[in-house]
Amino acid sequence: MNYLYFGEDSGVILYFLKEDLKKVGIKYLDTTIYDGHEDKVSEVIYDASLISLFGDKKIIVFKNCNCLSDPRSNEYLKTSEKELKSLLDYLKNPNDECNIYLLVTHVNKTLLKKLVKECKVNIVDCSFFDDEKRRSYVLRRAKEENSTIQTDALSELIKRCEGDFLLLVNNTEKLLSYSKNITIENVDELIYEKIEDKTFSIASSLLTNDRAMALKYFQDLISLGRDPLRIMPALVYQFRLYYLVSYLVSKGEDEKSIASELKISSNYAYMLKKFSKRYKPITFLKILDRLYSIEYDIKKYSSDGKVLLELFILTYNFYS
Repeated sequence: MNYLYFGEDSGVILYFLKEDLKKVGIKYLDTTIYDGHEDKVSEVIYDASLISLFGDKKIIVFKNCNCLSDPRSNEYLKTSEKELKSLLDYLKNPNDECNIYLLVTHVNKTLLKKLVKECKVNIVDCSFFDDEKRRSYVLRRAKEENSTIQTDALSELIKRCEGDFLLLVNNTEKLLSYSKNITIENVDELIYEKIEDKTFSIASSLLTNDRAMALKYFQDLISLGRDPLRIMPALVYQFRLYYLVSYLVSKGEDEKSIASELKISSNYAYMLKKFSKRYKPITFLKILDRLYSIEYDIKKYSSDGKVLLELFILTYNFYS
């Protein structure tokens, strides 16, 4: 039997899969794991089609099978029509001696309907996982470790993870290894406030000329109590990465070599390349110069950082 797990958060999707595997006595790490960022669809299909040497049913997990994602989403991984067709064909007539678990972020709804109608695959919707379920997860883990977490500490932990379930899992384990009675002071000490994802969203929205969305992301950070002087370095870091990627692309570097040189994931390199391809490296140097000027004005003249950054988002000419 084949399964397709889909949702908006890859951490939540993986959590649902691990829980389901646990129910049938399978350990996640005992499965054969492929990753769409590193492995081709054809490699997965070839392995799934082979007969098991030991006669046991094969269990294959295909993480980031994002050739099935919505092409408009950031997670989408472009693949050839031939590879995509081979996957759909396999799912129509799968090897009964193999179970494949496909994990897809922001699934393509048209493809999903096609899979349901034409293929032998069970669909698992992991998209609904609100703060209440996140709280339940943390409380369950604390109980399993014979620990407790204070109400205000739990609320702050949920807030600082900003909807990132994988981050919540990692931070919960960090806190549980530190104290048997987790307090707000423990959260303040151990869990850093996460703003990098929001600043990436601000930058990518600006580069796709979606100023309204960029402003929304910025205002989200302000509403969470983030100081503009703390937002600024993260924003500079994002545009500095865009500059480096743009420069390396102009020198003929591919995503793999860019990821290696900048010590970032191949998926991150792909995303940076995707959003920066319309611009020349000089554009990003000008953006960085403008951001440095804003930071100088904030520090030197005590200017209102919130207003200056809002003006930057709303008025900066990225084509100058």
